[in-house]
Amino acid sequence: MLINRLTDDCKSELQHLLSDFSKELMHKFMTLMEDRLVSESKRTNPKDTESREETLRALDRLYRRLTAMGTLMPNTDFAP
Repeated sequence: MLINRLTDDCKSELQHLLSDFSKELMHKFMTLMEDRLVSESKRTNPKDTESREETLRALDRLYRRLTAMGTLMPNTDFAP
């Protein structure tokens, strides 16, 4: 397999590039999510509990997925 033939320096560089790329994507994603949550909070009625429950469930699923990414990429921590 190709990855087995790579030198340690090359593996380290590739891990660094992957980490930087994923951090950049996560930053863009979090910015989009923040904008979306802010716009939805302005549109919804503060007493609308159903909408808030949906948002909380979605945020919980997102948090679980972000923490799971830590097992795939040990040198990163995307969970807030």
